[in-house]
Amino acid sequence: MQLTNYSFLESRSDYLSALSHHKVHSSRLATGDKLNGPEKDLGALGMDASLRSRRMGMQLTRTNLQNYITHLDSQIEMVRQVRSIYNRME
Repeated sequence: MQLTNYSFLESRSDYLSALSHHKVHSSRLATGDKLNGPEKDLGALGMDASLRSRRMGMQLTRTNLQNYITHLDSQIEMVRQVRSIYNRME
């Protein structure tokens, strides 16, 4: 096999390309990071969107509960005022 300058450059380019791909995948394995780019792992993107929507739902539920507690507190205060009015009427 005769190694020419063109074939050497082409094989070197292929080697460097494979080495760069290998580094990306080995770093993903070493760090456990699935999201090195949005096009890399669609399952991780779906999981991220699911967790984000669940978190937003929990925040909305917390806000609704806080509003409900405030509503109940105002009703309790109103009942106390009505009771004091009835006590004065007695």
